Amino acid sequence: MAKSQQVKIVHQVFKGNAKPDDQLDELFRQAKAALPAFKKVIKALNQKVPGSITNPVFKDRKSAERKLKNYKMTELGDLLRAKVIYKSFTELNAARDTLATMDASVFAAYVVKDRYENPSEKTDYKDIKFYLKIPIPGGHHFCELQLNLLQFDVANLIDHPIYEIIRRSINNPKKEAEIVLKKGDQFPFRMRALAVKVQQDIQIDKATSKKMLGFAKMFFTGKDSSQPQTKPVTISKSQIKELREISAKIYHVWTDKAKQSQIIKGGTLKPAVHFGDL
Repeated sequence: MAKSQQVKIVHQVFKGNAKPDDQLDELFRQAKAALPAFKKVIKALNQKVPGSITNPVFKDRKSAERKLKNYKMTELGDLLRAKVIYKSFTELNAARDTLATMDASVFAAYVVKDRYENPSEKTDYKDIKFYLKIPIPGGHHFCELQLNLLQFDVANLIDHPIYEIIRRSINNPKKEAEIVLKKGDQFPFRMRALAVKVQQDIQIDKATSKKMLGFAKMFFTGKDSSQPQTKPVTISKSQIKELREISAKIYHVWTDKAKQSQIIKGGTLKPAVHFGDL
């Protein structure tokens, strides 16, 4: 299948003056319609390049609504997503090339966002995301399929609270991040778990561990910092810079661990068959 055309994520939504809630309802309806065909793509990929599959999940509606602050309704590419994890770059290369050359009857086109080949200047987050144009009755829907290495996926999971903070600062004119917390919000506990993980890792220096603990405490209140904060927490521009440095150290440590365990023995990633325009 020739997929050399530059494809952008463009969903089909209501024409005219439909309300945003109705448009989002329609996108979720399309995502549900795309699920059976999306599963077939994952199954076909796994038959050729076996990996560890995380079953497709639908994005939480509140998360989708938050994302609409920075994206157009037609550009939401992760309402339905799944993940496949591999143990070596050799397998990851093979999976990527397999998807890039898969038969046209499976999906119509794709966009690929490769954070190994083209690292972000804003975060150290690593993965390869394929946005697959899945045919559905009356049109199509883009679904997200993530490919990654085991050790880097672990690093992403550990670092994700920092990633969320940094991401919220990117489009802020002051380059700061405001984290709005509600009763029962798990974000404070995730920050504390990250601080504990950093403290336990002997390859991360004590100064970095101390800084991370300080950031975690910002999300708690009380004399002993035992109660999760329910008021908005603002992370300043200078603090964002410090979090970027902590994030870089986390990824550096896990890159070393991947090398030591020979996860990267398959070599480096070679250029993709096709890079879509995202």
